[in-house]
Amino acid sequence: MEILLENVIWFVIIFIVIFLMFHYYLVKMGMKTSKDKVPPLVAIILYRHEIDIHKINYKHMLLEISIYTALVFALVTTICFYFIKSYILAGFVIFFVILALCLMIYHLIGIKYEKLTKEVIEEKKEANHEKKEKNRKKMKKNN
Repeated sequence: MEILLENVIWFVIIFIVIFLMFHYYLVKMGMKTSKDKVPPLVAIILYRHEIDIHKINYKHMLLEISIYTALVFALVTTICFYFIKSYILAGFVIFFVILALCLMIYHLIGIKYEKLTKEVIEEKKEANHEKKEKNRKKMKKNN
């Protein structure tokens, strides 16, 4: 029972520390390093998935990236140090597993926001089409 409680405490500590550091990096430091005021990680996701930053909730995306990254770091670190007693081996395993999982999560986040962007574009097209139809009907009534 003590081991479980200790692992839960480590998980929470790691999650909070990584979340705060990563979110600070994305929000504050990332804006200073880029001329577009978009952190490099987010710029890669936006470019790779052709996402228009003006059609999504950008702050929500940053928060989502921070939460998922912190969750991956905390879970992988806690699980690896529980099962692997060698710190060097655990470090290598943690590095490669976190790298793979983070890349996968960033890809899934990109797919999600790509779909949202396409939905917004489709809604605007439909709204424009409806406006044109109304204008045509008004023109026919006037003639």
